[in-house]
Order: sequence, then structure tokens, then C-alpha cells
Amino acid sequence: MDKAKVALFVVLSLLLYFLPAIIAHVRRHRQIAAITLLNLLLGWTGLGWVLVFFWSWSPNVKLI
Repeated sequence: MDKAKVALFVVLSLLLYFLPAIIAHVRRHRQIAAITLLNLLLGWTGLGWVLVFFWSWSPNVKLI
């Protein structure tokens, strides 16, 4: 693979890995710090990523 493909793969992998934190940030979730921290620490387990992903979609969001 050339360097551009490797760089694209790395960027897409990081975006997918931090998708729960990104969703929580966009939705203005009240527990964004906890979601981001658990995503960072437990996301690699797979089960941790799935749990944090569903947590980021919970209705506990700040209204404007």
C-alpha cells in the first residue's frame, strides 16, 4: 500500500473508534466527558465500544 492509503485507513479507523464520543459531542450529551473517557479506555474491547455507542444515543442531552 502506498502512504496515502495507509493514512486514509488510519484516519477512518480513528473516526470509527471515536464515533461514540463524536456522537455525544454533536448531540450535546450531559455525560460527554465520561463517554469520551470510557471510549478511550474501553473502546478497544469491542463490548466497551458498543456500550458507549448506545450510551451516546441515550436521551440525556442538553437543550439549547
